Amino acid sequence: ARPVRWLNGKNKPPQSKADMSDSDAYRAYVRKNVPPRDPKPGQLVQKNGVWPYTPIPVDENYGKANATKGSQAEAYGRLDIPPEHSSTAYTAKEGIEALERLKDGPFTLTISLDPPHPPMMVSEPYYSMYPPEKIPVPASLADPCTNSPYADRSKSANDARYRDPQNIRQMISIYYGMVAEIDHWVGKILHRLDELGLAQ
Repeated sequence: ARPVRWLNGKNKPPQSKADMSDSDAYRAYVRKNVPPRDPKPGQLVQKNGVWPYTPIPVDENYGKANATKGSQAEAYGRLDIPPEHSSTAYTAKEGIEALERLKDGPFTLTISLDPPHPPMMVSEPYYSMYPPEKIPVPASLADPCTNSPYADRSKSANDARYRDPQNIRQMISIYYGMVAEIDHWVGKILHRLDELGLAQ
């Protein structure tokens, strides 16, 4: 049998955050800071996910009990994790900690927030921030995509789930919520830059 190879390319578990991939570091953070729990009825755990979520009808595993497989691109719903422990919050807080370490000298810092990117999930209060029933349906919803260069390759072009107005409203609502969460944390980063006198 071949030995287990960790993402750090070694034959042993990573010993520090520096040895981990971003997703491994986030999973370790959640295990340390959020009490684990099983999914409630109607909830799922996305493949490679760290916490239960409640899927919406467009999710590929909606209505399937104990689904354990799925792609990020087909995962949509309300993430049931405290917002201060979301992936966005974790990454932003890591960035703010880096500012504290680097503030006394010249530096460059990249803080790469994943959303709004699949999986399309967000915690409260962001999930409910933009009620789906108040979101207009795009005028192009019924477009048959006959002139699209991607029509032949797109799995969703003729998928009824992506032609349903309510599904589309919910998808847009989640997207807006993800953007609002990013705005919140980017604001905190910019505020800390101001406090440290580094904004210029």
